[in-house]
Amino acid sequence: MNDSELKEILKEVDGQASEVQQSPSDAIPPVDRGDVTVDEDRLSAYLISSLQTDIQRREMSGWSEKREYDLKAYHGIKDAWLSMNPWPNSSNFPEPITPVLLDTGQSAIMASMFSDMMKTVVVTGIGEEDIKNADKVQDVMNWVVGTSIEDMYSECDADVHQTLKHGTSYFKLVVDYSDEFKICPYTIPIERILLPIDAKSPKVKDSDHVHQIVPRTMNDLLYRKGLGAYRNLEYVNKGWNIQGNLTEYQLNNIRNVVTGLDITRQSNDSYYCVETYCTYYDKDSLQRRKSTYRV
Repeated sequence: MNDSELKEILKEVDGQASEVQQSPSDAIPPVDRGDVTVDEDRLSAYLISSLQTDIQRREMSGWSEKREYDLKAYHGIKDAWLSMNPWPNSSNFPEPITPVLLDTGQSAIMASMFSDMMKTVVVTGIGEEDIKNADKVQDVMNWVVGTSIEDMYSECDADVHQTLKHGTSYFKLVVDYSDEFKICPYTIPIERILLPIDAKSPKVKDSDHVHQIVPRTMNDLLYRKGLGAYRNLEYVNKGWNIQGNLTEYQLNNIRNVVTGLDITRQSNDSYYCVETYCTYYDKDSLQRRKSTYRV
């Protein structure tokens, strides 16, 4: 089985590719931006502390078990106890209500969004001068979405699937400065986003930080090191080393059952980093700093 066949199977059963098949969704910054002008030791301590707190509170709230139930309900995985009660080898047939409703809703939403790939954006002007140029702006934006942004349809499809399955999804648009200027869409697996447990959303007004766990291969690390936009990448160890967070393993164990593939082994071969978007107040300055940091 080649990589493309593996990716298609994983998308069919879970609406998303595995971490090895999916390109790293980190926002690679320009080399010369120079925005880290605060004490890096205090900043690192703040980022690590907030990450550990978010992991602990999410695990204590039973978040992982709820996401496990989402997968089991969609894929119709039988409960082992019910298969043995009230007598051994009971039928325990799961009625496919969840997958039928989810797939129907997903098809309807995607059909309404992409009935015409070149007419996905509607632009209306506000002022008199805006109205004159609205049609031209609309044509340009539709051309960008329909032809220039790669994987827009497939990533939107995965985003809708994840939203209906888990109730929440994260869709990320990244400006890629590496080889050529382009916009890259990504649907982030829900278990790789960490927020304060009481945050309404990742918006700046609703949360002062949001952590994203980003898996990479060795080639990804070497490529980013060559860009000069990152430091200390040689300290990143292979495998899942984020303490206290077992959600990735729990969900991958279910995906192993569904796909018949060992996704956990692929996780052990990946290098994990955390990308954080936050508003940070340094102790020696009253000026707040909004930026992206990587730990």
